[in-house]
Amino acid sequence: MKPLVAVTLLATIGMITSEKTSQDPDESFLALFKLFRWGARPDLPNMQFLTFNSSLKSEIKRLDEKCTPLVYNDKYRFYLGNPSKELPPKLKSIYEQVEKLIEERNFVEAAKIVNSYTEVTPTPLEMLVPKQTQYACGTYKCAVTSYGDKFGVDILCLFGPSGSFTEDDFATKLANARIDITTVTLLISSLFIIYLF
Repeated sequence: MKPLVAVTLLATIGMITSEKTSQDPDESFLALFKLFRWGARPDLPNMQFLTFNSSLKSEIKRLDEKCTPLVYNDKYRFYLGNPSKELPPKLKSIYEQVEKLIEERNFVEAAKIVNSYTEVTPTPLEMLVPKQTQYACGTYKCAVTSYGDKFGVDILCLFGPSGSFTEDDFATKLANARIDITTVTLLISSLFIIYLF
């Protein structure tokens, strides 16, 4: 699917869904996450389905209200939506490395890279952890600090029920499908734009 067609299609779905849910982004993001995860499913046979979790939504509100620093824990992982701001060079490099490995369907190597960092690091791999079954998304207006660099995010998504993953969680098999990361990045950006306006 051409990126522009995909963006238009998902933007339309996002707007319709937002109207139905009183501009709550969770349903729109669920459509995106399902698309992204389903694209990886042929290679990740243990991929679980996601469902909205109200406890994670409450946790996002708590983190946002108190500007609580984002720290990995045993209950959830972070996906940092940051479409309109430039990441600091080190974090951008990590993001691009992981993104390239996902495009190559080398999920185990991507997991090794992400797991080698102890501080919250923005990567698209967080959306693909097969054992995660719960999610919620919301605004996070506070600065995020990672390895001494500060940056902003527009959207924070939490994935649970686990705060960790191993390379074994990304057990793979051969597949014909391919994730077009450019298309997915454009889809994510369009959903953020829809949510913010």
